[in-house]
Amino acid sequence: MKQILSSQNLGYLLKQAIQCYEKADFDKSISLLAKVLKGDSKNFDALHLTGIILSRQKKFDLAVKYYDKALKINPTNFEVYSNKASSLRELKQYDESLFCYDRSLNLNPNNPVVFRNKSNLLREMQKNDEADICEKHANNLNIVETPDFYEKGNAHLKNKQFEKAIFCFNQALNKDPHFIDAILNRGVAYENLNNFEEALSSYEKVLKIKPKFFQVLSNKSAVLKKMGHLNDALLTVKRALEIEPNYAPAYCNQAIIFEELGMLKDSVNSSNQAIRIDPKNEIAYSNKASALKNLNCFDEALENCEKAIQLNPNFYTPLYNRALIYLHLKKYKLGWIDYESRINLARSFYPISTKELPVWNGLTCNSLLICCEEGIGDEIFYVRVLKNINNDIKKITVLVDKRSIPIMSRSFSKISFLPRDSKVDKNLYDAQILIASIPKLLGVNSIIHKEESYLKNNIDLTNKIRVNNQFNQSFVCGLAWRSSEKNGQKNIKLRDLEKIITLPNCKFVNLQYGDIESELSQLDKNTQKKLIQVDSIDLFNDIEGLFSLVAACDLVITTSNVTAHVAGAIGKACILLAPYSQGRIWYWHQEQISTWYPTIRIFSQDSSLSWAGALDSALSVLKNKTSN
Repeated sequence: MKQILSSQNLGYLLKQAIQCYEKADFDKSISLLAKVLKGDSKNFDALHLTGIILSRQKKFDLAVKYYDKALKINPTNFEVYSNKASSLRELKQYDESLFCYDRSLNLNPNNPVVFRNKSNLLREMQKNDEADICEKHANNLNIVETPDFYEKGNAHLKNKQFEKAIFCFNQALNKDPHFIDAILNRGVAYENLNNFEEALSSYEKVLKIKPKFFQVLSNKSAVLKKMGHLNDALLTVKRALEIEPNYAPAYCNQAIIFEELGMLKDSVNSSNQAIRIDPKNEIAYSNKASALKNLNCFDEALENCEKAIQLNPNFYTPLYNRALIYLHLKKYKLGWIDYESRINLARSFYPISTKELPVWNGLTCNSLLICCEEGIGDEIFYVRVLKNINNDIKKITVLVDKRSIPIMSRSFSKISFLPRDSKVDKNLYDAQILIASIPKLLGVNSIIHKEESYLKNNIDLTNKIRVNNQFNQSFVCGLAWRSSEKNGQKNIKLRDLEKIITLPNCKFVNLQYGDIESELSQLDKNTQKKLIQVDSIDLFNDIEGLFSLVAACDLVITTSNVTAHVAGAIGKACILLAPYSQGRIWYWHQEQISTWYPTIRIFSQDSSLSWAGALDSALSVLKNKTSN
């Protein structure tokens, strides 16, 4: 039997639909509205709201159909005409849109929002004189143009409540879809939420109305940079500076883009331009410090960090950069203090709120929770501190990448290890700490060890690999040449290793994870040599297997990636090919033997970013080892 909804039930469903719409849950709202219209196909409010939501979803053709249905029921509603006009404008049906704006103004001649929307439409139609008249009407009307949603949105934006800000700006835009300031600030909120697609969409809508809005061009360039579209970002920020050559924030954005592109001197010059315009711009000093750090101009970089910090002591980026410089220069005590800034920059997170579980102060406690940070390479690097944790602590639990649990459990048998994403019960612990904060508490001696190894591979698996692949019959060298780092400064190409791979009396084993089939095919074509592939080991997911495979080699040659940490942590002879500066992690100091991993020799790019010298040095070491 077909159920007939009462008017009371329909009213309840409509109320629910409106609430969902206000929470920006458009799909659920549409679903509820469909039920209302199934029970009452001529429900004006349901038809109108459906049109509004479809417009928000950019389904403008369908939205117009619902507005038309609403107008058949109530042909004198000026809001429906205004909303229909906005959808028609998006469809570039300009004449029909203009008719609807005029109809809306006939019904309500004192609406400044519609006058302004009509003005923007007329400008798109190249009717600038008429647009000026409409804009003047809008400005002369002494009526608040939107509800207080816009001001509320700004308040939320200032308080970093970005989702609430977006909701308020959207409410303001329901009344005035072409309210530039609301669109712009909504873009800023989306950008802060790392929703770059929506941020870019908002900025482009503003630029469609005001193509020479140089501040928005600068914002757009920053978003494009964050999306990895560096060349487009550079073109966009240059366009902003063509329009306004004295806009410091655009020079700041340009400096960041240049640095990402490896154009470090250009980055410094852009920061200098920003400082010339605005000598108190802490972002410009911070950007300059970052580029100078990557040019190995450490003293000058530190000076600019200091200037940025003096201008804004709560600006954590220069504090973080200063930490990296101090640590790289082996000024560890100063470095570890500043390195706490990574927490403020949200690079690391406590597993439990510090309000609910205190941060460990280095003293004795019954049960301690330690959380590893960053990638698995950093995890391998920092777990060395576990040897120096107070033995009086009865229970230590460490959150690690689940792939490394077998290795960690074997190496530290008295410590419990859980996956990082585990749901942690705060009641089981007395305190917590991030693992990279432990050296600040316990001092540098807690992290530097004289012994060559501190992690244990699976010996049985290592022996099995050696036997199955006949590794005992010749010298075996493992190779890795890439990291997951997006800018690629740490990477080399497999073809750059061909001179090494063609060395006689040596077997070469692949230690590189990822999609490398095309490089392997080209290697075979160029040299008629193949790397040994141990197919039973997934080099990305099977970290236990990777440790054993590295242990089965006589030597490892690798760029700065997890393979280097694996080799160093088990005391395997290793050659690290390190970038000159940009992309070089602080613990790969300017030295030939690693402070942190005594079995790792470091060969670096030269200042022209050529790998030739480093590769020749690696080849020389390999020749000596295979000839002995």
